[in-house]
Amino acid sequence: MPSIEEAVANKYHVREPDLAQQQEQQHRDFLRQFPRSRWRDLTLDDYALGTESSIDGYSYALEWGTTVLGSIKGGSALKHVIYFKRKTSEWHFPADFDRVGDAWDALHASFLEMLDMADQGRWNDIGQIPILNRAKTVRLKTLFLYFPDQVLPVYSHNHLSYFARELGIEGDTDPLVVNRRILAELRTIEGLESSDTRDLGQFLYEWATPPGWIAARYWKIAPGHNADRWAECLEGGYICVGWDEIGDLSLFDSVEDFRHAFAETYSDHYNGNKSKLTLKARELYQLTEIRAGDKIVANKGVSEVLAVGTVLDSTYQWQPDRPDYRHTIAVDWDESLATRLDPPERSWGTVTIKSVTPKLQTRILNPVAHDPSDEEVEVLPIDPAQEALYRTWMSVLERKKQIIFYGPPGTGKTRAAKGFSQWILNQQYALPDADSDDWMEATYDTSKAWWVTANPERYSWKSMFDDGWVDFSRGEKKKHFSQINTGDVVVCYEAAPTQRIVALARVVSINDDLEDPNPLMLKPIRRLPRGPHWKTIKSDSVLADSEPVQISASGTLFALDPGQFRRILELSGVSDEYLDQPADDIAPYLTQVTFHASYSYEEFIEGYRPVETSGGLALGLRDGIVKRIAATAVAEPDSVYVLLIDEINRANIPRVFGELMTVIEADKRGIPVKLPASGDLLRIPKNLHLIGTMNTADRSIRNLDSALRRRFGFIELLPDVSVLEGAVIDGLELDFFLSEMNTRITNSVGREHQIGQSYFLLDSEPITTAAQFAEIMRMEIIPLLQEIVFDDYSKLADYLGREIVDAANQSLISIEDDGILISALIKAYRVELGDNR
Repeated sequence: MPSIEEAVANKYHVREPDLAQQQEQQHRDFLRQFPRSRWRDLTLDDYALGTESSIDGYSYALEWGTTVLGSIKGGSALKHVIYFKRKTSEWHFPADFDRVGDAWDALHASFLEMLDMADQGRWNDIGQIPILNRAKTVRLKTLFLYFPDQVLPVYSHNHLSYFARELGIEGDTDPLVVNRRILAELRTIEGLESSDTRDLGQFLYEWATPPGWIAARYWKIAPGHNADRWAECLEGGYICVGWDEIGDLSLFDSVEDFRHAFAETYSDHYNGNKSKLTLKARELYQLTEIRAGDKIVANKGVSEVLAVGTVLDSTYQWQPDRPDYRHTIAVDWDESLATRLDPPERSWGTVTIKSVTPKLQTRILNPVAHDPSDEEVEVLPIDPAQEALYRTWMSVLERKKQIIFYGPPGTGKTRAAKGFSQWILNQQYALPDADSDDWMEATYDTSKAWWVTANPERYSWKSMFDDGWVDFSRGEKKKHFSQINTGDVVVCYEAAPTQRIVALARVVSINDDLEDPNPLMLKPIRRLPRGPHWKTIKSDSVLADSEPVQISASGTLFALDPGQFRRILELSGVSDEYLDQPADDIAPYLTQVTFHASYSYEEFIEGYRPVETSGGLALGLRDGIVKRIAATAVAEPDSVYVLLIDEINRANIPRVFGELMTVIEADKRGIPVKLPASGDLLRIPKNLHLIGTMNTADRSIRNLDSALRRRFGFIELLPDVSVLEGAVIDGLELDFFLSEMNTRITNSVGREHQIGQSYFLLDSEPITTAAQFAEIMRMEIIPLLQEIVFDDYSKLADYLGREIVDAANQSLISIEDDGILISALIKAYRVELGDNR
């Protein structure tokens, strides 16, 4: 994150002219519709959501009509205190009132009192109005709209608290108090003293993006059947979709209410199939998630992109005066981005609305550059939704210091843990892509130590500390550059004028391109003000045989063995955990291990294990993985380290963790504990994160040791059928098939035994052929289902259908022929459920 001063210098606090114009116009429209004078006679029908006229009401204007002035969309209508529940045709209002009229009188009077207090500058008294404390978000946005110079257009209490922490100011339980404290603090910063509050709101989100905040996303939306509405969409500057019978999406109290209404409205259309109704309801409701600034890809079929547009300020709008296709979103279209996709995007064939992955974005925006046979690694932008998820996970990890991803098989737990680990490290270091196997897949591996000589005419170790990094060239002698790895440690030697070891650094990025003059990026660890002089190094008995001494440091990069590296630290007067521990290992930033039934404390912490001696094998006291990583992390407090433990529940966790269970807690980090075998002190620093994965089909988290459960944060990953949306195998829709099969499994044996989406993915994309699907069913899914039901073939028939399972004879039929297997599943998941789409 840049400093405040850097952010101001980069003009983060200045809105684009188009956005500023949209915000000003929307603000004028709001004040024209709801001037202060109107509040005196405002009625309940003028205020509330859910009524037939609510599209013209105050609550609707706040939530849907002023989105570019800060969004409060989503969640429940409870934020408005009073609203009409369409499902039950009754008013919702606080239970301490007998009638809705009494509740409205109190709410109306409270709004008037609040506005008067703000007029009088009595901002601290506003929090004393009881009923408005149930409407803190609505209250805050109302105050901004009527007093835009006194309140920031930031309404989320979580976001405000985050900004307050980043600014180093005190938070509060009242978001209005925090909002005004932040505004006051920003007014003290040079360059922001007179900035518009709307500029300052943008500044906060660009300078310190809070966890959970989602940047612009891409959405594919088909403009009618076979794009038959495209001409009117292009001319009118919008995108439109059907499902008109459900009505205005913005009037539903919650997502749950919408799903219930959708199921009732379209039950006959989908013949009561709950899974299909759920999938289609989710597809349509995505319209309410689209925000100003998002991109819409208008498609015709699976190959043609008609245009790509930018969502304007109005976002979702229900247009009751249109003859049909009344769900609309205003879009500024760019036809210059029209293209054809080769190969086609098959997943577009059966869905109207679908999010667009970063990989597909690249194909759409750079069609000429896309070449599936290109041997270069394609670097893709991170999905904004994934970025937001990582930030949410990070807030849990920062609080607990360790988390476990848990869920049924195939839900992507290990992949999530790896991607999250990469994201954590990429916040500080330049590391390889998440799909790169060279650093993500390796189990524990020690980093090597190197000597790097800096010619002061070209490089300065001082500038490395000033800038936070330095690029190095290969030099004339390139012997070792093919052996150096990300995470390796560097001893920094200054050739002139000091002729001393002056610092330690880490390798954080390597470019293998031979044409790159500066392929090596180093990050500083610490200065060594007492580093040994060249004369001392040459005369030292340990270092005399080192490679830099042997060739008089002629070159840039030289290898050091562990003993030589330790000796340099000793001569530098370093007295820290590098030397306190007997191990010669320096841990990499990321270490991955996999637990199993025989995994031991001796491997994890320390213990006696076989070591080679001149007389053969003998037992020797050796450090375990955690001890080595912790030593490096303590020695480098400004660096981040991650220990990823896959299948954490397959080992005897209390025994393997031992003393570690005490010192991993957030408030115990840094406190030493004495190890029984060696007598060494083990401390787990705050910069070491533990991330685990566990399969709930093997063992429920309820069965985990209670001490472990208290110390870890738990993040559940359930099957995500959205990644299979639009994938069809010979007529079988994969998202529907997996969703319905998991519904049957859940109803039968519980949610922990569901089947994950990863089984049907290949290289992160849905499988495309009948042969692939049939092989997965035969070799993976069916054996897993057999295990789930303990070979109870009557239950297995409930999952797969009677044409595949002969329950009476305890046998399987029709599974060897791919086509017959898929046809049987189509019948089982359509005919038996009465789905006649």
